[in-house]
Amino acid sequence: MGNDATIYRTEVIKKVGGFDPNIRGAAEDRDLVIRIRAKGWLTSVNEKARFFHEGKRSVRDFWVEQSWFGYGDHYVYHKNKNEYLWHKLPIGFFRYGLGMGIKAYRLTHRKLSFLIPFQSVFGNLSWWCGFMKAHMDGYGHEKMV
Repeated sequence: MGNDATIYRTEVIKKVGGFDPNIRGAAEDRDLVIRIRAKGWLTSVNEKARFFHEGKRSVRDFWVEQSWFGYGDHYVYHKNKNEYLWHKLPIGFFRYGLGMGIKAYRLTHRKLSFLIPFQSVFGNLSWWCGFMKAHMDGYGHEKMV
């Protein structure tokens, strides 16, 4: 579950202790969702809801953003030992991107849609670079409070 345009009940956020102040940068929202689910609250996605997301304007900016996400996810990975990384392998991102590309093509009939799998893998490789940098920096290895 992504966290773009997410709505939370204030009561739920308070009951799980709010956002973790030890998280520097990205992934504080993912951590919150993990803790919400761990407390037995249900989460759902409204497939009919629409929102506008402005993507990065350059390949470099996209790389930096995805790397930042990977860096933050490293902390969340160590904090929540039940998280698995197999779903983050590039082959899965190509498959996911292909599915998104097909959906985009059906909606727009633009052949450019078939570049989405490659963009997805590129972003995933950047994510892994950020994740590994956090590992080398020891971010997430410190004692969890």
